[in-house]
Formats: sequence, C-alpha cells, structure tokens
Amino acid sequence: MTFSRISAKELLTLMRFGIVGIGATLVHMGVAASLVHFNIAPVFVANLVAYLTAFLFAFTGHFVWTFQRGAPLKQAIWRYFVISASAFGVNNLVLLSLVESGLVSKVASVVIAAAIVPAISYVASRLWGFKDASEPDAQPAQPTAPFFDKGEDTADAADLAPVNSGLHGRVMKHPSVCFWTFMALHLVIWTLVPTLVYRNLPLDVIELVTWGHEWQLGYFKHPPLPSWLLEGATMLFGSSAWPAYLLSQLSMIIAFWAIWRLGRAILGAQAALLSVFLTSLIYFYNFPTPEFNHNVLQVPVWALMALCGWYALKQDKLWQWLALGLLTGFAVYIKYSMAILVVALLLFLLVEPSARQRLKSWGLWLAALLALLVAAPHLYWLIDSDFQSLSYMSARSAPLEGIVARLLGSLGFVGIQIGHHGALLLVLAIGGGLLPFWRKGISAGVSFPFAATLERRYLIWIALVPIALTILLSVVNGSEMRPMWAAPMFSFSALALLGSLKTAYFRERFRFMAIGWAGVYFGTLIVIASMGLFGSYVIKKPLRVDWPGAQIASHIASLWQSQQNQPLAYVGGDAWIGGNVSFYAATRPSLVHLEDWGKSPWAEPAQVRCKGVMILWQQKDGDEPHLPEAYAFDPQRIAASGIEVFQWKVKDKPFRIGWAMVPPDPSACQ
Repeated sequence: MTFSRISAKELLTLMRFGIVGIGATLVHMGVAASLVHFNIAPVFVANLVAYLTAFLFAFTGHFVWTFQRGAPLKQAIWRYFVISASAFGVNNLVLLSLVESGLVSKVASVVIAAAIVPAISYVASRLWGFKDASEPDAQPAQPTAPFFDKGEDTADAADLAPVNSGLHGRVMKHPSVCFWTFMALHLVIWTLVPTLVYRNLPLDVIELVTWGHEWQLGYFKHPPLPSWLLEGATMLFGSSAWPAYLLSQLSMIIAFWAIWRLGRAILGAQAALLSVFLTSLIYFYNFPTPEFNHNVLQVPVWALMALCGWYALKQDKLWQWLALGLLTGFAVYIKYSMAILVVALLLFLLVEPSARQRLKSWGLWLAALLALLVAAPHLYWLIDSDFQSLSYMSARSAPLEGIVARLLGSLGFVGIQIGHHGALLLVLAIGGGLLPFWRKGISAGVSFPFAATLERRYLIWIALVPIALTILLSVVNGSEMRPMWAAPMFSFSALALLGSLKTAYFRERFRFMAIGWAGVYFGTLIVIASMGLFGSYVIKKPLRVDWPGAQIASHIASLWQSQQNQPLAYVGGDAWIGGNVSFYAATRPSLVHLEDWGKSPWAEPAQVRCKGVMILWQQKDGDEPHLPEAYAFDPQRIAASGIEVFQWKVKDKPFRIGWAMVPPDPSACQ
C-alpha cells in the first residue's frame, strides 16, 4: 500500500471519527443542557445520563462505520468502555472545577466538559480500542453462517450471511448492538421531544394523575395501575411533565424488548431487529405514545405476556408460568380488554396438539391461582362499586343495530387498523423488494428458512386471534369497536409477517428498508414536534398541550390563599380545567366531580364543606360569571366569584375561566 493510499485511508477514518464524535458531542450537550435547563435532574446526574446516551451513540457509529474492519465486538466494547470511562473521569474533573469555580453557568459547564471527551477518545480508540483488521495483531474475521439463522442464543456473528462490507454489513453482523442503541436513543429522543415542545400535559395524563393522587383500587372509568404509576412519578419528581413522557417510552421499549426476545428465539437476531424497527412504524407505537394512558401501558404487559406464554409452553418451567400469572394479575389493573389475550392463549392450549399437554402442568394452574390472588383487591373493588368501570366501558360502546351495521363496523375497524400499518407495509413492500418492479437484480435463493412449525403457528396466533376475537365479540353483542382498543394487539404483527413470508427476502434490500424506516421514524418525530409548536396557530384555538396549566393553577391557588388564608384543598370542575389545577398547584388539591359525586368517592360533601372548594369552569360568553347548574354546591355560601382571562400562543384569542369560591365551613368539620 502506498503512502498516499494510507494517508487517504487515515484521513477518511479521521473524518468519520470526527463526524461521529461531533454527533456524540451534540447528543451529550443537548441531553445534558436540556435536563439541567428544565430542572429534570441535578447537574451531575444530567451529565451522567447524557454521557451514557452519547457513549451508545459513539460506540455504534465507530464500530459499524468509522472502523469497518475493526476488532471483534466483545473486545471493542470493553476497550472502548475503558477509553470512555477514562475520558469520562477527565470530563467530570473539568466539570467539577468549572462548577466550583463559578466562572461560567452550570449549563455552560456541562457543554465545555462534554467538548473535551472526543479529543481524548480519538487517539486511544485509533491506537488501541478499534484495531484495524489489516494490522498484524488483529484477530481474523469470523466465519459467517446462513442469513436468518434460527435459535435464541445464537451469537450475532452466527446469524450473518455473506454481506457487503460497510455500514450495511456491520449492522447485519451485529444486530444486538443496533438494537440496544435504538432502544437507548428511542427512550431519550421520544422523552425529550414532547418535553421540549409541549407546554401542558395531555388530557388523559391530567385525568389519570388526578385519580392517582387519591390512591383508589379503581376509578369510575378504568382500573388504577396507570394512575398509580403517574402519581408515584409525581411524588418522586414533582409536578413536571417529563416523567409522564418517560413512562410512555419505558412502556414502548419494554414492548420492543419482548418483541426482540421472541423474534430472536424464533427467527434469529436479524429478523428480530427488523421486526422491532417495523413495529415502531405502527401508529400505536409512535404518534399516541406521548399521552401515557391505559392503552399505552397495555402494550408492554401484552407483549411480555405473549413472551412468557411462549417460553412456558415451550420449556414448561415453573418460574415462566408464575411470571405469566403475575403479569395476568397486573393486566387486570390496566384494562379489562387484556382478557382477550388470556382467552387467545388458552385457546392455543386447546387447539394446538403439541401444546395441549401443558394443561396437565402444575405451572399453568399455579399461574392461574397467582393471577387471581394479585387481581383479587381490584376485583373486590369492582364488585363493591357495582361494576362502575364496566358500566362506563359498556356506555362508551355505541350499539350497532342489525347484522349489516355490525359487519360494516367490523370492516371499518379492520380498514382503520390496516391504515395504522400503512408505513410498515410500505417500507416492507418497497424497501424489501416485495413489489415486482423493485425485484430486478436481487440475488436469488435467500429467504426465511421457516416451515410450518409450532413457532410459526404461535406467532400467527398471537398476531391474529386477539383481533379476530375482538371482531367476533363486536359482531355477537353489537357493540362498536374503538380503534385505540387494538393498541397492544399489534405488538407481534411485524414479526408474524416476517415469519410468514414465502417470497425471497433479500439482505441486499435491508439498506433500502433502513432508509425508508429512518425517513418515516424521524419524520414522525418532526410531525409531532411541529404539531406541538405550530398546531394551535393552524386551528386557531389552543391544543390541550398548549394550555398554560401551570400558570392557571398558580393563579387560582394564589387567589384562594389571598382570600381564605389557607391552602386550597379541593377544586371542583371537569377533568381538564379542574384537573390542571389539581396537578400543577403546589398544594395538589383533590378534584371533586360536583356533577356526579360517585366519580370522586374520595371526597364526601361534609369534607368539602369543611375545607371549602374552588369551583372552576370555562366561561364562553358574558361579562358576569355564570356558575353551571351541575356545579352548584352550596350556592348560598359562595363568598366570591369572577372571571380570569388567560393568554395562549394566539395572543388575540384569550380564553376565560369562571370561578366561584365556597369558603371553609368549620361547623361541617367532625
């Protein structure tokens, strides 16, 4: 090799290292500065979280792109970890010095300290961390194996078919690295985007956290687990928005992990990685996820139940059955529609000959007993409340009269769900070369080695039978199906689709699929950010996420404090206006549904009279406050009332909130 060729190679390596390093530095700076600026974490905790995120970004970039003929994966990981840990130590020393000296702000301190890391790591990485395969002491390349090799514990390198060198080849050779990098980046990015662009929490989150504040075994609409999680996060981190967004994305990555594990066990690591990518394009796994609610929390528990069900059927170990039973018990605390998956799994036991023997397993019956024990407190509440939440669910389903209406409703439901898979199907069809006009020049003879096995039947079953049962239930009882109820049911649709393909599915198309996936994935983020930033300007009225909830809560609480000289304990009103004050006010007042006391059993009328209540409503017209009749509580004792005007993004369209103050009545206190 000539000197000029060596120099060109070194310059190319340096350029790639610089690009990845700049990207990692920007990730470090952006995450750290955001965490500090929004008071999400202390400066050193923020720096640690940002550093770990940047580490995953940098290692993946260097391993699959910068040093394309580098060291084996395990060697590269631990060497780069040593290098990064050393650089991180220097980073923290610099950060400590800057913070203690007070020469610059805390945000500037983390930015300056982050800029030092790439310079240190480049020299060590080039000379030691990523040894070039052409150097004398480099280890020889590992032999390759068939493209989609089967087996859950197969090493990544063993899953590889001969592929081209470069980024594509590195990704295909090490899907585990790509998977965990995707998981980390997804968690960080999808938590940060709504935190940065949304001014207010969405409606469902506001409503759930007001319920969770009361710690009930159930609520008039739904079971309690999502509310408990939100209230727990609020107790830990205060009335901040980001914990709710973090809970949503933790739910998503847990579901992705379950998909990855089941896919790796049945189809191999590369197919599992691809299925996770494709699943992230399904509507339920991106657009609605910033709004943490029962539909979002269903997704990981559903995926974990399907995963544990597979292992229990396959291996029949007691801990696997108990894990399934525990998850089933927790599912009762999330949403009753989770029962559909339980029915689907039981039906698989009955109709699948090779699985039917598990009916004799002690593990199955112990799992059922554990599920009942875990669910028992909520089931007791459900009976004691006269099935309040079930009545609400029934009322939410509009009746479909006649068989034609039921069939048309089912067809509409299926059509909407196909639309929700539109991005997945488009990327798979065009990027994967499944359309005839895209198949020219693609190598032949490479496809999924997947016969009609128990594995395939299980995948098809958990992907299709729950949806089929939902449609059948709707047709039989004549109830309308809401599209969001299907949110968890598509956790394995991408995996089942990949496992069922008979058409040649070629590794040469992976790069095109990756481009298509990246375009849709990041395009979705851009759309969500744009909606948060500009949506209210377009529709000329405030989106829920644009409401100044914190400002309203602070003003209302101060108004009460100034006239009553005691903290606000109760706020009356709807789930939105009253809920915002309940969440954002410093005293966290309890929300009272004055129009229906049964919706807020934590508040007795005597208690509310004792401590007083601030009644709120949206005043649409008129210059005098008009207390809605449904909210009339002790109207003869109203001490003061008024209208408060608040601004939002569109300055020429303020909105008004009416209020009525019912002061405390000491005579009602017992």
